[in-house]
Amino acid sequence: MIKGLKKSLAGTMLALLTAVSLGVTPAAQAETHTHSEAGITFDAPDDWNAEADGDVLILTPEDETAMTMFWVSDADNLEAAVGALDEELGKVVEDISVDEDAKEDEVNGLPVIYSAGTGTVKGEQAHWMVAVVMADKPVILLATFVGEGLQNHAADAKALLDSIRAKD
Repeated sequence: MIKGLKKSLAGTMLALLTAVSLGVTPAAQAETHTHSEAGITFDAPDDWNAEADGDVLILTPEDETAMTMFWVSDADNLEAAVGALDEELGKVVEDISVDEDAKEDEVNGLPVIYSAGTGTVKGEQAHWMVAVVMADKPVILLATFVGEGLQNHAADAKALLDSIRAKD
């Protein structure tokens, strides 16, 4: 599995999202969401559906070939949240393949650890990307793409990831 996210395709996946987005329709207008407990705000494409499932916010485009899930970790810090990801990722993605070392970075001043790879989601071949963002509490973002999802929604996914920021 992920072994504490010591393996990752993060840089490659983000570069792929950027490269793929160069040949697709620009990202849609955004709808701002705030998660008070986590202390973050982010912009989701306004033509994506947002649905709360308990403590999880699930965002999907109409064609459902992409999905982004946000939830707050019970962990107290970034490292503990990353350590709990094996189990959480395994609930959504099967046959997980991780290709490179994890990348620590920042998004709008917030510490983040990224990882990405491939696997299957509901029996379909998929690309996935996970990020743990440290705000007031660790926030986990899991994005999956099936079929033409990566090609069709790369610009939206990159814009969403880039929009995560501390709540004002």
